[in-house]
Amino acid sequence: MKKLVALLLSVVLFTIPATTIFAQDAYEDNDFWYYARPMVNPGIGQTGQAYFGNFHDNPDPDYFYFVSSPNYNQQFVLFMPPDDQDYIFAVYKQSDFAAGLPVISPVAYKFVTDGQLAVLSFKPQPGTVYLVLVQGTNYNTYPTGNYMLLAYQDY
Repeated sequence: MKKLVALLLSVVLFTIPATTIFAQDAYEDNDFWYYARPMVNPGIGQTGQAYFGNFHDNPDPDYFYFVSSPNYNQQFVLFMPPDDQDYIFAVYKQSDFAAGLPVISPVAYKFVTDGQLAVLSFKPQPGTVYLVLVQGTNYNTYPTGNYMLLAYQDY
């Protein structure tokens, strides 16, 4: 009986973290720009809200959006990748996607390869809607653990 209890307990302990880590994130289905999920973009001296998601298969682009506030000179978007695999991290103007342009250039872009915190910084246009894209590459192993996104503005 002790062996059975120990076996069941070990199965439960190993199963709970795995299902928690690899469960689909709360922001799905945000795989297309028109399904982008909103992000809080606080003003000066305020801490933003962290958004946690994961990449459950390939491809799994995740889009979020925020609106820039007036009178701030610098926008920051932070991405903490789930691991040291390769990720695309970019910010675009939503209006470029809505216009159906054949080629859309990012406002800010970084190819993240080292598992370290990545920061994009740019001068926003007041009242503009920006899209944040995070996506793993074809060579990554899926599903991944959770990533974190955060946006804020400063002078």
